[in-house]
Amino acid sequence: MNNSKLETTIAFINEQGLSNLKKEIEDYDQTWFKTRDKTLWKKSTNRKRFLRTKEGTILFSFRIYKNAETKKWFAPVLEEFDLSSKSPIPNFIRKEILNYIDTFGKYKAVKAAMNKLKITNMTISTYYRSLDLHQMEMEKAIKEKPKLQDGQLVYVFLDDAYPTVKNQDVKNITNKKVQKQIRVISFNLGKKENLESKKESLLISKRVGFIAGYVGFGPTISVEDTVQSIKQYGNNFYENFDNAQIIIGGDGDRSFKKIAKELNATLILDKFHSVKYLKDFFIRGKQKYNPQNQANLRHAKELLYLGEFESLMAFLKLFPNRSKVVKYFTNNSEAVVNNSLEYNFGVSVESEVCRLVKAILGFGSKALSDLVFMNMMTMRAFKINNEYDLSA
Repeated sequence: MNNSKLETTIAFINEQGLSNLKKEIEDYDQTWFKTRDKTLWKKSTNRKRFLRTKEGTILFSFRIYKNAETKKWFAPVLEEFDLSSKSPIPNFIRKEILNYIDTFGKYKAVKAAMNKLKITNMTISTYYRSLDLHQMEMEKAIKEKPKLQDGQLVYVFLDDAYPTVKNQDVKNITNKKVQKQIRVISFNLGKKENLESKKESLLISKRVGFIAGYVGFGPTISVEDTVQSIKQYGNNFYENFDNAQIIIGGDGDRSFKKIAKELNATLILDKFHSVKYLKDFFIRGKQKYNPQNQANLRHAKELLYLGEFESLMAFLKLFPNRSKVVKYFTNNSEAVVNNSLEYNFGVSVESEVCRLVKAILGFGSKALSDLVFMNMMTMRAFKINNEYDLSA
């Protein structure tokens, strides 16, 4: 079957474009050769190089030079056209490929987006494994940095996740897969109503970071680590962060109380976790079929939401087998009282844990290599911080 006129025309345009690109590169190389400082740049041998683009592949010639003073080699063409010294794929396309690193079915997605660029799964995988995005602090790269007023409220929500990863270095010692500790640190400046959905609200200037450690191997994530990371991320995400009023929100972990104290911050409690303690106490198992237990749960929740700590404790102590739930709320008495604060709209960090950690693992027991997992998580943090739509 013959190609249509449109297909033939497009193919001709692409072919002409590639021919023009080859000519432009080689013309630049020739101009640089003629106008260079010959005492400084000594000509070396001519080189040939493939350049692979979405429209096709070209083979071009260029020169490299040795600097007479530094003795270092220099290729003007590679510098001018932002080409990689080790790959035939140009840097701007490599950046586009990088954008898919956190995508499920990433290899198919990359190939579909690259058009005529012939690229193998191995090439994509090798490129991804050559990167350490967290080491590069990619999640800290933001396009907008809000300026805070003195005393402005900044909400910092904390939660931990424990994914299993494959780490060959650690495996040689422990002879097993490794469990990581990921402490998600989610920032926002409050919430506003979502006009498109009355049931949902939007967090203002949301940003997210994380700390990574291992369970049972090396030091665990400490209070000092978390405090330092909050300060570093906060100053990276917002101007004048040091003069803000910080609100620390979490699930009741005792270390979060120490973190709030170190930052002179107000501590609030994640209502999802605190209500779960009440549900487990009043309506766990067959207890849920008892109408009186349901009524007791509703009353306890009402006292919790109002921040009436003493009344909540008095009510819970009316029941047997209460030690676990009483201990939890006693340890978080300050956060319970703070439920009455007008600016306490609750803690919203579980969604970031899902986006950063659980979604990567498919909400299951999948184990990725440590580096791949960290790269995927870092890219997702970067996209959240720059308001990409992760559902797309």
